Amino acid sequence: MIKKNDLFQINEIFFSYQGEGKYIGEPTIFIRFAGCNLRCLYCDTKSSLKIKKMVNSDYIYKKILFLSKKYFVKYISFTGGEPLFQQNDLDVLVKKIKNLKIKLYLETNSTIPEKLSKVIKYFDTICLNFKSENKIIKNIFDSIELCREYKKRYFIKIVVTDTKYKIRDLSKIAKEFLKKKVDYVILQPESFLYKNRDKCLFKNISLWYKYLSKNVKTINIVPQLHRFVWKIK
Repeated sequence: MIKKNDLFQINEIFFSYQGEGKYIGEPTIFIRFAGCNLRCLYCDTKSSLKIKKMVNSDYIYKKILFLSKKYFVKYISFTGGEPLFQQNDLDVLVKKIKNLKIKLYLETNSTIPEKLSKVIKYFDTICLNFKSENKIIKNIFDSIELCREYKKRYFIKIVVTDTKYKIRDLSKIAKEFLKKKVDYVILQPESFLYKNRDKCLFKNISLWYKYLSKNVKTINIVPQLHRFVWKIK
């Protein structure tokens, strides 16, 4: 009998190569969870907002086990949507998958630190997507603090759009990054704007770089590889 607290909203589970962030190109099994607490205009996985199936941890584990035997895998990525935006906590699932002894990677929008605190100890690497809206920025800094507290390997990913950023906001964020000792940031150009050579995009990347470089040790500009290369599959 399947327990209610062992059901998860899944969009898809598949093998591919990491297409963005610090570990771009790494062979990875992706668990794409359905649902999200945000509605970002630049979201590139809007299909993940729809639940394709409700499955239990045994189903997910067996699927991952099959893929890990078929392919050489370095990471298992919990992505979405938003993995932490589940009716049930992920700890039941993460504990089971941890037994495979493959590094676990969490990609999160960083806005639900109370859920992150329950599972952070199981993950090897955490990608914190940084959203600069005032109403959620405190939660993001709380998520950074959790990574520091648990001594987790993490990095910040900022999707850069054609939004007109305020200089005082960028300056405040840079100073907060210094306080939190953030040492690695990925600036990711929004893919549609990048593809269409939006001039505003270059200006905004330069602005982010200018203000963050004063307080962050390493900043890389990394576009989404899979939006271009993986089309040849």
